[in-house]
Amino acid sequence: MKKFLIFTFLVFGIFFLNADYSNSYCDYGPGDSFKEAVDGCYKSSQLVQPQEENLSVDKGFGQRILVWKDRLAFYFGIAAVFGIVFSGIIFAVSTGNEEVISKAKLGFKWSIIGFVAIITASTLVTFVVKFIYTI
Repeated sequence: MKKFLIFTFLVFGIFFLNADYSNSYCDYGPGDSFKEAVDGCYKSSQLVQPQEENLSVDKGFGQRILVWKDRLAFYFGIAAVFGIVFSGIIFAVSTGNEEVISKAKLGFKWSIIGFVAIITASTLVTFVVKFIYTI
């Protein structure tokens, strides 16, 4: 089970946490110049924002921390729910074997503890970042 959980975390880490969500929409027609198309991409980009909407340096770092906190909480929450479901399945198919039942209960307990820790850490990080950036 440890190998499967490590594999799952690696897959989430490689494919989801490292993904840069920078989407832009470019309109490029046959009569348009390349400069006009690039200017259109710049204005509709989520990565680069126009000057008047750009975050200042001191607020940008706090926003980045909060975005990463949300991503990590989401993926670890999925892992915790997966652990709860997996423990339930193991418990259901244990066929009365006391050793398997105790392992399922232990997995369920630690999944719940992890889920509560995720919620607590997420709330604490949000509180600290908001507190620091309101000073």
